[in-house]
Amino acid sequence: MTLLNNSYPIFEADQVLSQKHLNKFISYLEEQDRLSRLQLLGMGLVCGMEISKPSNTSIHINCGVGVTSLGYLIPFEAQTFTHFKTVNLSENFLTPSINDDLNYLEEMYQYANRYQVFENSMELLASNSEDDGKQPLTAAILENKVVMLLVETVLVDVKNCVALDCDDKGKRLDFKVRPLLVDKELLFESEFSLNHCETIYLDALVLPRYNVPKKDLKIVADIFSSYKRLIEKSIPLINASFNNIYNHYGDAFGSLDNYMRLNQVSGRILSVYNQNKNGNYLQYVWDWMSDLVETYNEIAEFHLCNPSLCCPNKSEFPFHILLGSTEVATQDILENSSLLKFRSPFIKTGVVASEDLESKNMLKGLLEKLIRQIGTFDLNVEVVAKKGIKITPSYLGKVPLSDKAIPMYYSDITALNAKWSPQLTAKNQHKHILSYHAEEYNPSALHVTQPLEYDIQDYDFFRIEGHIGREYTKTLTEVTALQEDYRLPFKVVGVNAVDDTGRTIIFNNDRNAWDDLEIEYDLAKTKLINTLNFMVDWLKKNKSKVEKDYPLFNDTFLNSLENTVTEFNTLLTEDLTEFLENYQTFYDALEDLNDLFLLHNACIDLVQRNNNSAVLQEIENRLDDFNAIILEDAFTLIYQEAINRWIRGVKSTFLSEFAKNHPGLEHVAGVAKGGTFVMVYSDYSIFQTKTSPIFKLPLFFEFAKEHMKKFQFSNVLIERIKNKNVLRKRKTNNPYLLNVTKIGDKDDCSKSIDSALSDYKENMSSYMFNNLNPSIASYFNSNITDNMFRTPRRKPINDNADQKIIIADFYLPYICCSDGQSINIVIENNSVEPEPIVADFDSNDFNNNDFFTDEQ
Repeated sequence: MTLLNNSYPIFEADQVLSQKHLNKFISYLEEQDRLSRLQLLGMGLVCGMEISKPSNTSIHINCGVGVTSLGYLIPFEAQTFTHFKTVNLSENFLTPSINDDLNYLEEMYQYANRYQVFENSMELLASNSEDDGKQPLTAAILENKVVMLLVETVLVDVKNCVALDCDDKGKRLDFKVRPLLVDKELLFESEFSLNHCETIYLDALVLPRYNVPKKDLKIVADIFSSYKRLIEKSIPLINASFNNIYNHYGDAFGSLDNYMRLNQVSGRILSVYNQNKNGNYLQYVWDWMSDLVETYNEIAEFHLCNPSLCCPNKSEFPFHILLGSTEVATQDILENSSLLKFRSPFIKTGVVASEDLESKNMLKGLLEKLIRQIGTFDLNVEVVAKKGIKITPSYLGKVPLSDKAIPMYYSDITALNAKWSPQLTAKNQHKHILSYHAEEYNPSALHVTQPLEYDIQDYDFFRIEGHIGREYTKTLTEVTALQEDYRLPFKVVGVNAVDDTGRTIIFNNDRNAWDDLEIEYDLAKTKLINTLNFMVDWLKKNKSKVEKDYPLFNDTFLNSLENTVTEFNTLLTEDLTEFLENYQTFYDALEDLNDLFLLHNACIDLVQRNNNSAVLQEIENRLDDFNAIILEDAFTLIYQEAINRWIRGVKSTFLSEFAKNHPGLEHVAGVAKGGTFVMVYSDYSIFQTKTSPIFKLPLFFEFAKEHMKKFQFSNVLIERIKNKNVLRKRKTNNPYLLNVTKIGDKDDCSKSIDSALSDYKENMSSYMFNNLNPSIASYFNSNITDNMFRTPRRKPINDNADQKIIIADFYLPYICCSDGQSINIVIENNSVEPEPIVADFDSNDFNNNDFFTDEQ
């Protein structure tokens, strides 16, 4: 702004003074006075002058002060207005006549003609006003009106007329503050802008939480699907909010480099998303979007109207200030209400504006940072592969992003570092900001490049980066080593994102965990093999007698039985974990063998009715020995206990189990102090992929089926056979057992063994389809009845997930999954006499039963 009066006269003795000298002098002082207010302090409503409505037909304005954009001071005493009068603004204000001697007034009056639109106005009057033509205010009059305080500056001719002599006494300026009621429409029609300092209040942007509402997370695809839903849902929210920034701050900051990025953010996010949505780095896309939102929220904290602080515009409201709408009391106007445009804000300038100038510089820095964040997302895959895993102290929660460590997924890190924290940049301390790439902008400062070696007490969070896409066993080892080496207060765990449905597990060969089961397994294995070997040896020893009374047990049968024992020896491996992997094959074979022995038992029962043979009774005894082992079913008990231990151990590290047991999983690109850092990988190698040894008894079963045709069974006998196979009962968990129907005792022996098996299948199928879910019934029908002598094979693993690499991370706000032992605290009850530690062996401690033995 240039001064109109750039000189003033110096008076000397005997000087001839003219009106020009005096006007020049007064004009200089008056302009200096106005400009001092305007340039050093500000313009607009300084304080007070708030409108309230004691009633629907009155207006109260409290005391206050304001400054017009020409620097005129408007002090105001509190007043209540109940009346009004119609006034015409003076022509000496709107279009004054200014001669050459008064040209210094032209600068002021050049804005006066803009008030022509308000020439016919209504002036507010107090109830005690004696003005002619005053009228009471009504609700209709106050509707759609705005209160304006107008400094009517009238240039008045001063004349002193006596009789016929009228000497020209000069002119004077009269200043009168008029409280006017003006129509809102007239304000919109006038040349005065109502948006000279529009302040908007941007809402904070809040992103939805990951996996809420909850969906089960089992495999890698589930994790990625949740991220995809989250990203696609959030892009429109981010885009709309960034457009608000772009539009609101365009006038003040539109000249910033790449400012257009704020208006193109959705396209940029979609481009990055499409490049990474089928890869392992999808969580970094979400982290980047979260960074953008955090910076946006820092910007939203600023409510600056961004005026020209050093050079205020004199034409904004040169002779007036607006106090607000008559429809709503000032205190009831919300911060983001459109009615604020009818109340002139106070715009700080000069000395008073220094704080706002600092805020404006902060805002400018944040906008530059946001623009750079949008354009410089870069996974830096090759760089990160060389640098490896790094843990960086930082902050969690509502701490501004500017105070947090810079993530690794930005390029041109040196330039971003200069914009990351406008506050630190203003102090030239931005190079102390921690980052994965800190050595690129401050390589000599060890407390920046190696922050874990220095005080970390003030930090409550650790960013962990460089682990995604790396082999999980090495990564878990490295992160754990860093955590232990630097004594960091958090725990590290790894969880496997696999689905065990239909899979055969490979049991962990941990001798400390399996010693007791090994003993049980050795005993059960020895007992089974010994029983079968004893049967074979006895049959061999009594071969002629057996074959005479029971021809089915001939040489062919004996050879098949010996082969069976050999096959069982193969399946019953020395190592328990190898057996557990082949348990299902063994169990199926044992079940089939039990079916065959039960059928033989039934056949022998029929033969016994006609031939009461001691040999047949002995054969039944051998078969009963085998059946006793089946009733014990020790192998199933061992297998079930192994499964339970596996569930408590290995399966508890599956993502599905871990997420179910720890519902507080969140992703924050690291871990808080005292929390648990959870790394997710996919490893299907824990399941059996090779085909288990195939158990076959071809000679044995073919011979049995052929020779069993000689015997016939009644339905009653068939039911008895079916009910005796406890293996099948346990395998199908009791609800799948046949619904046994009572049949008469008549034994007509009218069906062959093949017919009996056919009926067995038919009855079982009928029961399952009538009582079970059709899909389950169909499965059991095809896999149990149709293929009673089947040999199970394993399906190959077919999973598209990248194997054995870290693909995501989460955190829990607490330490979980402790490896320590449980501690039981027992509170001793002193009122009860404790038991003696050392036995006294008094006679009353025992009775005769304590010393009972088999000896007589």
